[in-house]
Amino acid sequence: MGKLIAFFSILFLCSVGFVLTQLWIRRRPPSPAVRTAPLLTLQEDGSIYSVDLRLAQFAERLEKEERRSQQLQQEVERLQRENAQREREIGDLEGEARRLRREVTALSLPPPDPLPERDIPQELTPTVPPSAPGADSTAPP
Repeated sequence: MGKLIAFFSILFLCSVGFVLTQLWIRRRPPSPAVRTAPLLTLQEDGSIYSVDLRLAQFAERLEKEERRSQQLQQEVERLQRENAQREREIGDLEGEARRLRREVTALSLPPPDPLPERDIPQELTPTVPPSAPGADSTAPP
């Protein structure tokens, strides 16, 4: 009797091992991700939209805005470089204009105008007494 129990126990273990081996070998490949029905959302205007569709639209808008932002940033940098170049050119031209003005004024300086004679009233004119013909005009009286 003991031999019979041992024989059936070994037979049972072998059959369990065989079944597990078959299950391991023939296991099904992992199933693809289960696609659920699209999640729908109600909009403020009463229409119904798929959340996946809305996310795709938002992602597309975000990509467009990022490209536009990058283009604008490049344009700003280009304009700043042009502005700096124009400022250098303006500085050079201002220096050239100052130099040319100096040359022109040095070449065409008119002689200074004599001071215009003004009529001085007689009462403001200093009177000097006539000196004697033989007297020293530098000596004090």
